[in-house]
Amino acid sequence: MTLPDFTESDVLRWFGAATLQKARPYLHSITRLEASHGVIRSYVLGTAPKPYRVEIECGLDTAGDVAIEPYCTCPVGRHCKHAAATLLAWLAQVKPPEKLNPEVLNWVEAFRRAEATSARPKKPPVKPEQLFYCLTPQAPWGLRVQFIKARGGHREQLANGDEWLNVERALTNPPSFVNDEDMTILPLLWSMRDKHAYLPSLTLKGDKGETALQRMLASGRLCYDAANPVPLRAGDPRAALLHWQTDAQQHIRAHLGAEPPATRTLCLRQLWYVDGESGEIGVLDSPHSASQIARLLDLPPLSALDVPVVATALAELAPALPRLDAVAELRCIDAPPVPHLTLDSLDAFGMRPYRDYPGGYRTSLFDFATLAFRYAEFSVAPNDKSEFATSKQGEAVRIKRDFKREAACLKQLEQIGFKPVPSRTISYGSKLPSHALGLASEAQWPIFMAGDRLALQNDGWVLHMPADFRHHVLEVDAWEAEFAERGNDWLAFGSPPRARAFLRRPDASSRWRAR
Repeated sequence: MTLPDFTESDVLRWFGAATLQKARPYLHSITRLEASHGVIRSYVLGTAPKPYRVEIECGLDTAGDVAIEPYCTCPVGRHCKHAAATLLAWLAQVKPPEKLNPEVLNWVEAFRRAEATSARPKKPPVKPEQLFYCLTPQAPWGLRVQFIKARGGHREQLANGDEWLNVERALTNPPSFVNDEDMTILPLLWSMRDKHAYLPSLTLKGDKGETALQRMLASGRLCYDAANPVPLRAGDPRAALLHWQTDAQQHIRAHLGAEPPATRTLCLRQLWYVDGESGEIGVLDSPHSASQIARLLDLPPLSALDVPVVATALAELAPALPRLDAVAELRCIDAPPVPHLTLDSLDAFGMRPYRDYPGGYRTSLFDFATLAFRYAEFSVAPNDKSEFATSKQGEAVRIKRDFKREAACLKQLEQIGFKPVPSRTISYGSKLPSHALGLASEAQWPIFMAGDRLALQNDGWVLHMPADFRHHVLEVDAWEAEFAERGNDWLAFGSPPRARAFLRRPDASSRWRAR
């Protein structure tokens, strides 16, 4: 059974954007990726000592659409980030290659060396072995550091060198080809490794990466691309070119280039270029700060829905950066926030002490409140500081938040007596909603309902509560009662069948009086 065709859009639909974002860092942690009989299998190294085993059954549903049934040995078990990473890795594997496989080139070079070596007598080594640092391309635009053990820095000598990996052991027991200068570089590189990768992946980041790159360049043993090493020397500064580009999936990405063109660019404390053709490495001149550009390059690929949100933020916060043309102008919700307070109760089969509540393992009701702010048709929680939202129709909008008014409302509740209720307060039974608010004791609720509740409503608050909320206060405009003589000078009145009361005449000569 062959696998049905699917795309990254299908993976996004199956797992959602949040899980997909968590899955991407695990693409380099996947081993033994294979497919047979309609099932994709892999092993993904996660936080556990052993890799998680992933199996994904692929087929078609009754409507003819592609459907999956994922399984993973991680605690989540099914629609997890490891399964999503496996599907992304499979898509990357089945895509037609856009360039020659470096491993194939390595094999050809090794085969050529082996044939050439067998045709001529071996010569004794002239120079001692040294450690060379290779800035090697990493998809899509990154660079990682690899190592070559060679007897010289010319291209032929580097090509004839051996790949070296054992950095961790060298930190405590350096081999003969690792000198004192290397011992100022290797610890920096090792501290920047990807600890979640199955094999050590050393990338350059921030200030440490800047220092390591400068030391590698100063050593005279820096080269480009371990598959076909090119020695690098310091070059003149070049102009940085920052622009937006669209990839094959019609996603928009920020891209940093150079003029004259370079093979790769790198964003550390400074902006750098690497030119594998000319064998030069140097800094890039840009009117924008390196930290600002680094954040822009970390931006995930943008879909048409994402563009207006990012375009609005950049236009407001960083107008000097290249303009990202929005597909459609982002609608702004500019309305005053209306506080909505929801009152409710839940069954508690055991409580930990909370304020004046004694706690214990008795069965009881626990009353609480939750707060939200309504901006037109959009509702936001007080703990959510985001200014962007998506409507039910999928429209991205910006909410002009009035954080000062929101803070004043929270302060108003605090003055009344509401405080956050820790989620662990309820031991068993129904689960408290996040950011629940509670009063000091059950006796405070009737006081709130009779007084502070009305004050909040007069101040523009909207209160919600179930019809059977046990502290609900009903305003009575009139009473209807039936009166009847009960004998022995007693008069009974009430509103049958629920309310009934009795009055006794003080003495036989007194008269009943009614108003």
